[in-house]
Amino acid sequence: MSGPDPEWEVLVIGAGPAGTAAAMHLQKNGISTCLCDKAAFPRPKSCGGLLEEQAFRAVEHTSPGSFIARYSEVDVCMPHGPCRQVEAATILIDRTRFDGDRLRYCQNQGVTIREGAVAVAVWQEKDQLITSFRDGRDIRSRAVIAADGSGSLIRKGLQLPPCAMAITLQAEIPTGPDTLRRPLIRFFADNPGYGWIFPGRTMLNVGVYSLHNRGVNTLFQNFLKTNSLPPCSGKGSFVLLRRGSAPAGSGRILLAGDAAGLANPLTGGGIQAALYSGRAAAAALLQTGAAQPLPHYEALLARLTERSFHRLSFARQFYQSAHQHQTYQGCLAALKRKKAVRPRGSY
Repeated sequence: MSGPDPEWEVLVIGAGPAGTAAAMHLQKNGISTCLCDKAAFPRPKSCGGLLEEQAFRAVEHTSPGSFIARYSEVDVCMPHGPCRQVEAATILIDRTRFDGDRLRYCQNQGVTIREGAVAVAVWQEKDQLITSFRDGRDIRSRAVIAADGSGSLIRKGLQLPPCAMAITLQAEIPTGPDTLRRPLIRFFADNPGYGWIFPGRTMLNVGVYSLHNRGVNTLFQNFLKTNSLPPCSGKGSFVLLRRGSAPAGSGRILLAGDAAGLANPLTGGGIQAALYSGRAAAAALLQTGAAQPLPHYEALLARLTERSFHRLSFARQFYQSAHQHQTYQGCLAALKRKKAVRPRGSY
């Protein structure tokens, strides 16, 4: 590609749930928006993909092809208790299809799309932001929403205080004749985390999540063995967890989704927070005209932590006390007596 790009009102970096939510909201409100991503779509995405049904229904755009299954109950196993069925209206989605279809929807709504574009840095020049890309191209905009994931190069360039870090390891295993009828969650006795098995169309989505970053492969192999599944290698990814009210950007650069460390610390799930934060970032820019959007954006993000479940301290308390309770509900009830609340969110 050659020649200068036009100037955009907003550049959105990253076309996952946060980025597409931001682009949709901006475009609907007449804001010229460019959405770029380092990958070419459809691209594979490692993710559990289990969402609350209510949250799934509230998503601005979904396609029938991204829907895999609906469940009314989840099997939850505590470290020293039997597996019990917990009422939970959930939807299992195909993240690759989910993200790809939302990107094409943005394109159809008039958002300019740049695939295979790796944004490496953003700086300010007079009243403009200039984003440089690995291919040597620069894009000028009035504001930037960086939704480029837990490995965000834009976040690194801002030199913000570090997030806490958790880790996931996930794989897909062909289903057999005795496949699960509903999702299974098993909390660990000696590790602050859990393992999951979600039954898909032809594959089991299997993985582990841990607040500790060491020994995760051993944890994963032991989880497979415990559930009579064959050993296999998993794909690992880090999960950034925001500490308190750490900055979610700088000036007219707003971080959204995993780049802002907004995943649920209890579950590691980031889809719902990504969708909310992308729309919140767009709303802050619309409200302020990109003048001073960060305070408005952070005020909206504060709603995520109004309930204790989305705090790292709550997750640590839960995992510290999980081995003392026979049921998931019992553990939550104990924490509720300590002024906690029932957690909601994606696994």
